[in-house]
Amino acid sequence: MSEPIYSDPHFRKLRTEKVPVGRLGTEEDIAQAVLFLGSEKASYITGHELVVDGGIINSIIANLPRPSSVDSVGLDGE
Repeated sequence: MSEPIYSDPHFRKLRTEKVPVGRLGTEEDIAQAVLFLGSEKASYITGHELVVDGGIINSIIANLPRPSSVDSVGLDGE
């Protein structure tokens, strides 16, 4: 589905640079998450969304504009 988009080397490089882990995801990344969720190691996990995105969502949220009042209550990570 995304193969035509990522076949352009320039676009692929731009996208890769935005991923916090420094690379695009692979089928193997998804497979490992599925295997983990189906394993005994995940037996106590219920009703949770496992995001396999290399940190994209967290990096976007961390860079969203926010009111200065949020910083004043110590929610800026410091």
